[in-house]
Amino acid sequence: MVNSGPAIIQQQSSVFLSVPIQQSGESETAMSDVTLQDDASKRLSEDPDLTSITVTITEARAVLTGTVTSAAARAKAEKLIRAVPGVKSVDNKIKVSGG
Repeated sequence: MVNSGPAIIQQQSSVFLSVPIQQSGESETAMSDVTLQDDASKRLSEDPDLTSITVTITEARAVLTGTVTSAAARAKAEKLIRAVPGVKSVDNKIKVSGG
């Protein structure tokens, strides 16, 4: 039997997804740290007494830096950041100026 009709050829296409490879020892919380830092920064920026404070979060641990005019403002900044869900610890390096 001879088939005289057109040949049907099916092509398969490949789909490649680019997924970053995690380096050994690399924190799985990197994306969470970005989210935590955004939340913490927003909280600080909403208080006029704390706009000079910078927060950096790595592995859910916050470090506060900057200068404020009172010990009360320093304590308030730390309290605000401790209240961010997911923050494990706060290292308060804020300096109090003579004002």
